[in-house]
Order: sequence, then structure tokens, then C-alpha cells
Amino acid sequence: MPLPAKRASTCNLQQLPDAKQGNLAVKTVSLFEQKRLRGFWPVYDEVNGQRQLTGKVDMELELLTADEAEQRPAGKGQDEPNINPRLEKPNRPETSFLWFTSPFKTLRYIIWRNYKWYFIIALLILLLLLLIFLFIYSFPGNFSSWIMGTK
Repeated sequence: MPLPAKRASTCNLQQLPDAKQGNLAVKTVSLFEQKRLRGFWPVYDEVNGQRQLTGKVDMELELLTADEAEQRPAGKGQDEPNINPRLEKPNRPETSFLWFTSPFKTLRYIIWRNYKWYFIIALLILLLLLLIFLFIYSFPGNFSSWIMGTK
């Protein structure tokens, strides 16, 4: 059987043998030796004698012995579908990332986590600049009042 491509971007018609073009030397693999295959295989259609790529199939094939098939029956509705192979619950955030429906959650989960210290430092610098501005603004009047002895 032809060797599958690991990624969809590398899946093409050169994976399959083509007697018309003389392309019979393709990489093959024996499912009896490997027992399990996963990857992408090309799907094609013949149009005017030429093969045309019409799709890509992501598939996992597993060859079981009779004992393994009895231990892990499939399609009989006996167990939860997540039994073999067992998949953990996905680690999803507790919010939706639709920024227009929940902008504060987006701010918290995306922007705040990545730029928290930049915001804090910018706020501290802004407060420091505000204090310096107020000092420069009020110093001449207060200084002249202090020199004159008036309040």
C-alpha cells in the first residue's frame, strides 16, 4: 500500500502508482508489518485520461488480531466512544474568544496575560509624570506665597 503523507500540504498524486505515466516506483509500506498507519492519501479523478487531485483523506488504519478485536469491539455500542484510544478532556479556556461579544474577557485572557507588566509600568510612569507636572504647575505660586509670607 502507498506510504501516506504526514501533512496535508505534502500529500500529492506522486504518492500513488501510475501505469500510464510510468510512475510505478512509489514508496510503499506493509500494513501487516507496521500494524498501524496514519496520514494523508490523495483522492483523484480521471478527466480526459489525466489524473486530477480532487481531495485528501486523513485516515488511520489499524490491523488487529482476532483476540485484540474481541477485547476491543468497535461499533457495537458497548462502551463510550472515548475508550480506545483514550483522549483526555481538552484544555479549553473558560471564555469565548469572540472579542465583539465579550471584550473584557478577551482583554483578560489575551491582552492582559501577555502585556500585564507593560500596562503596569506605563501606569506608574503616567502617575509619576502627573505628579511632576502638578509640582511644576503649582510650585511657582506656592513658592512666591511662601516667600511673601502669605497664605
